[in-house]
Amino acid sequence: MMLKFKDMIDLDYLLEQDEHALAGTGFSEKPSADTGQPSHGQGPGIAQRDRDIFNQLNGKALDERQVLEEWLGHRRRVYFEESGKSMLPGRMFSLACKWAARLLFFLGGFFGFGMAYSFLAYHGTRPVNVTLFFAIFILVPFVLFLFSLTAMLPGRKKSMIYSLAAFLVFKGIPRGVGKIGKITGHAHWTAGAQSCTDAVSSLVSRKKTEYGPLMFWTFFILAGLLGLGFSTGVLCATFFKVAVSDVAFGWQSSLTGTTGGTTEQVAAIVRAIGLPWSWFLPGAVPGPDQIMGSRIVLKQGLAALSTEHLVSWWPFLIMGILVYALFPRAVLVAAGMAARSRAERRFDINRPRFRKLLIRMQTPVMDIEYEESPAKAPDMPATRETTARPGPERVLVPDPVAAAEPEPALRPAVKDRPVGGPALLPAVVLAPSMIYDDKALDRMIPWVNRQLALNTLGRIDVSFDFESDRNVLESAADSLPGQVVLFQEVWQPPIRAMLHYITQLKTQVLAQQNLWILLTRTPGEKSLAVDPDDPDLKVWQTAVRNLGLADVGVEGLAERMREEG
Repeated sequence: MMLKFKDMIDLDYLLEQDEHALAGTGFSEKPSADTGQPSHGQGPGIAQRDRDIFNQLNGKALDERQVLEEWLGHRRRVYFEESGKSMLPGRMFSLACKWAARLLFFLGGFFGFGMAYSFLAYHGTRPVNVTLFFAIFILVPFVLFLFSLTAMLPGRKKSMIYSLAAFLVFKGIPRGVGKIGKITGHAHWTAGAQSCTDAVSSLVSRKKTEYGPLMFWTFFILAGLLGLGFSTGVLCATFFKVAVSDVAFGWQSSLTGTTGGTTEQVAAIVRAIGLPWSWFLPGAVPGPDQIMGSRIVLKQGLAALSTEHLVSWWPFLIMGILVYALFPRAVLVAAGMAARSRAERRFDINRPRFRKLLIRMQTPVMDIEYEESPAKAPDMPATRETTARPGPERVLVPDPVAAAEPEPALRPAVKDRPVGGPALLPAVVLAPSMIYDDKALDRMIPWVNRQLALNTLGRIDVSFDFESDRNVLESAADSLPGQVVLFQEVWQPPIRAMLHYITQLKTQVLAQQNLWILLTRTPGEKSLAVDPDDPDLKVWQTAVRNLGLADVGVEGLAERMREEG
């Protein structure tokens, strides 16, 4: 099984529900629906639930993507039982796309059949103009096919057509469905469908970088099915008309020059067009005699023309529709489906929100303490007795802690699959040396590695001045891993300048990396940990979420943790 687009939407939707629950406070005596245990402020209950889901896998050899699939399957079942609903936004969106595909193919076929059937109407006085038929039903679809090919090139993911399609799917259709529901008296059903559509619209709009390619290929496939249906309708109408009636085809030209010269030019064009099938169906390419015998001259009428020549064009037109209109559209739709499947396979599950879930599932439930006490202080790694780095030099400094043996609960096993925890991902820390000296970082990094399941490889001194930091990061671009942790003091409000710095950092320098913004207390305080209910942390999370940046997570440092039981 592979995570499909609809699964990703459901996964994100359910994760957001958990995020809202984790933001709750207080003690609830009501047992959790998943664990049967009381939920302490919902947070521990959700963590225990996710851990129980992982334990139910009974040690199956699953990679992390498969672990997410198992979690999603379990959460769907519980969601349906608790809410009484029959589907999630992803399923609703998938059904909408399937019905839209059928509808577009049918509409395309209907209009294609109707237009071609009307065009081929022949009453015995004036033959069907081959040139116009070819231009409308073969040449125009082929030009549109070439235009669609340019849309597949890198950097051409946005166009007016697909923007219009997105507007129709997320705005026009839901409003129309809502009005239909009110008229028919099924407003309760249409309201549920519209809420699912709104959820998908909100999700995609907030995470354009992640879901943009998937949405693009979805609309690309739908547009291709419309064109495929149109050409299918044209082919059916042409074949039907030829099979059940006597249709005469001819061509006309008012170009100056001799008749023979014009005929030779037309014959050369016809031979070039029929080249793809001329080697196995030579009879489907009219010869010079047939072309000459089907030229219509109004003054002469049809009396002098042979029926054999007038009907010689239909195999050529049938093959032209197949080769230049129908087959390219079918290839285009297949290519779109393959591209969407490739985008689904490449969907990055190491993004912060998925990493948080994997950490909750694969590590024992933790009880986070925020009051540091010497009596309970855990064994901290040895720190270097150094002061803050004096100069403004910003270089990648190897982390001596990262070189040590990882904690047993997070030690990697075969093929990056750890025992008792998720795979450790390489990371680098960005921190201003004037605030976080080496001693503070040596104190925090082991806890950061454990909290986020990372393996910190080095540190880079930053100043929160984008132009200066950009030069430093670009010079170290080759050594930057996929995870980057930015340290920031939680008490400092996320002012516009800082949010602009984060936006520039993520979009212009760390576009390919996942960015963690780790908030801490001021170094030098007894405890650097940040309570998950801290108002300053909530402000930071809301401000960064409103930026609409993909692959950015905001976490408070959980410095002291001990395993329950």
